Amino acid sequence: MSIKNRSLIVAAMMVPLSVTLISTVSAEDSTAWKGDTELGFVLTDGNTETRTVNGKLDLTDDSTKWRNNIHVEALNTSEAESTSAEKYLASLKTDYKFSGSDFVFTTTSYEDDRFNASGYDYQVTMAAGYGRTVIKSELHTLDLEVGPGYRYSKIKATGNNEEEGIIRTAGKYRWKMSKTSEFQQDLNIDLGEEETISKSVTAVKAQIVGELAMKVSLAFRHTDEPLDGNDSTDTETALTLVYSF
Repeated sequence: MSIKNRSLIVAAMMVPLSVTLISTVSAEDSTAWKGDTELGFVLTDGNTETRTVNGKLDLTDDSTKWRNNIHVEALNTSEAESTSAEKYLASLKTDYKFSGSDFVFTTTSYEDDRFNASGYDYQVTMAAGYGRTVIKSELHTLDLEVGPGYRYSKIKATGNNEEEGIIRTAGKYRWKMSKTSEFQQDLNIDLGEEETISKSVTAVKAQIVGELAMKVSLAFRHTDEPLDGNDSTDTETALTLVYSF
């Protein structure tokens, strides 16, 4: 990736964050950032020596009118002494709540797959639209979103670029199963004329002690028109420790 392209990507991702910082300058409407940091580690020995490390950081600032989220993921898998898989994901999202249940959002994400599991060198997705909290209780919350967007992809094999408009739909469901456990479901579907990408993450988080919890998650990524030689569906199962702050 050229320096110019990297600069454009960083600049695009900074737009929602810049809006966030300006809009939350009012002390009356500001709150402390809260978040989770996750770390998972798997090591096998014997006939096959593999090591997998995955980490995540999720930060949210939820005030009266604004809700801001920063999310970062990293995955590294090595076999023997060489790295066999390496993937990074970063996203920025800002919601403006104009009523008790309704909000508008902007979101930008960058996904970098170093070992060609998807066939792309990287993908940048930007979208904006309308959201609504359709369920909000002590036990259940459900947010739904829809809006237009844009996707820019760099193909690994050829170096060519793909650009297309998309329609983004998303859902976020949380169920407080008990005082110490929670069920989580996130679903994003980016519908494009050339390619539709669906991502689903299902997880259960259970508190161990204090702010430390254990989390089991199952992630699916489905592409309806995969590049030549690539599977249409990728899955990722993880067991991680979570520290909330």
